[in-house]
Amino acid sequence: MNIVCNNHLLRYFKNISIFKIDLGRNMKGPVTDRRGKGETKMNIKDEFVKKYQSLNNGTIVRKYGEIGKLKFYEDSRIGRKEFHIYDGDKIYEIEATDDDLLKDASEYLTEVLQMLEDGDVDDEHDEGMIKNISYSNMSEDMIRPDMKLNPNNPSEKDKYIKDMIARRKLLNKIN
Repeated sequence: MNIVCNNHLLRYFKNISIFKIDLGRNMKGPVTDRRGKGETKMNIKDEFVKKYQSLNNGTIVRKYGEIGKLKFYEDSRIGRKEFHIYDGDKIYEIEATDDDLLKDASEYLTEVLQMLEDGDVDDEHDEGMIKNISYSNMSEDMIRPDMKLNPNNPSEKDKYIKDMIARRKLLNKIN
């Protein structure tokens, strides 16, 4: 599980007694393209940094620390009281209130993680604070098949197949 937030919240979470600062080795260093183009790019070792970069228009996060298997990353573009939790394919965007930040950091983080683990996220409780979001790294103008089409309906199934073929052709042209 990974948490991404700005420096303000990272300093708040750093107050947890078992928090270990780990500025990590996200990058290996500049690598020159061997195909003769002469372009220099960064070789990223951390898999989460690669995932975050593809989901967020090339933004590279920096590792800040960890608590066991819970890793913390910094993204200065995120709001001051907002943090994102990446749990497998699920992404939760959480907005902390002033009252939340007055609590002990370990108590608040435990509350949030327990709420996510128990599935106690309902409209009355979260009041818009937590959103279960699914991201895609495809650009908005790329043809996407409608995932809500009914596969048992032959006409909808045909439309889905046509959209998949059109998408595949577009991807082949791009690559």
